Amino acid sequence: MDVSWKRSLWVFVLTMAILITGSILSLGWGPSGISPREVVTILMGRGEGLSRDIVWKIRFPRWILGLAVGGALSVAGGILQSLFANPLVEPYTLGISGGATLGVCLGLVFGKMIGYQGGLFWWSLAGGLGFMGILYGLSRRRIFSGSTILLSDMLLFGLMLSFLSSGLVMLFLALARAADLHHIVFWTMGSLEQGGMVNPVFVWLVVAWGVGIVWFFAREMDAFLLGEEEALFLGVPVHRMKKLFFFLAVVLTAVSIASAGLIGFVGLLVPNVYKRLLPLKHRLLVPLFFLGGGGFLVLCDFLARVVIAPLELPVGVITGILGGLLFLWMLFQEKRG
Repeated sequence: MDVSWKRSLWVFVLTMAILITGSILSLGWGPSGISPREVVTILMGRGEGLSRDIVWKIRFPRWILGLAVGGALSVAGGILQSLFANPLVEPYTLGISGGATLGVCLGLVFGKMIGYQGGLFWWSLAGGLGFMGILYGLSRRRIFSGSTILLSDMLLFGLMLSFLSSGLVMLFLALARAADLHHIVFWTMGSLEQGGMVNPVFVWLVVAWGVGIVWFFAREMDAFLLGEEEALFLGVPVHRMKKLFFFLAVVLTAVSIASAGLIGFVGLLVPNVYKRLLPLKHRLLVPLFFLGGGGFLVLCDFLARVVIAPLELPVGVITGILGGLLFLWMLFQEKRG
């Protein structure tokens, strides 16, 4: 067997091991004291009482949502890193996450005033697309008779928009009433303990649609790694594909933030790990991004529930600490090598 395929097989096995381990821990352990064996019995339809309600109404929805959100954030980060050929790019650094979070804040505060607080995904999507439109406008450069979008400018303006969105969210926190303050803090810290504001089935449909389109255009993503000029030479409609990939990144980020709040480092860390281990084509990388991101987030959610049990940490705290430490370790290892 070729060495690259041996490594691919081992990475896939490791990914599935993390995903399965995270799933077992997320479903089987918690502060309620329900044993893993009892959880299996309940999942097979033979449990009853309070334990059954805890598993089916609390643990299972969180696990399902964690898989979708973690996978979506990871794929969104992988898209942007491939477009920019930069391992430090993710939805947060481009301001997409900030715009989507700002949209959710608008939905929670002003949506109540106009009588339409539901549909947080659409508020989040509007915020993300709004910031993406601003980013496109700021990054547009006129060249000869036409115009183009410079990715280097987008990264710089994206960082500025990210800081702007953070300031606006803090403004909402300062001006919000006590009844709205809890909701805004909840979304900005990130948690899978969503109260039915976004249906997990809808989240999965949106994520499956977005990831499926990304996988379908995997060849075009491979071409972007060679540079825009080389991609254009290979017959890729560069400007149209950039718009499509940015739109997909916004959709995946928006549905994640609307359903689980602002969760950092998943879109930065997970694609980086796979691209360092496997310099393969995106036809294989995209499914690994999704599985690895989902497994990483459900594992972090388990830690968030048990680290200081019976109290619970927001999962965004765990992903920030654990993701930051892992990323620093990766950079240190690369520098030593």
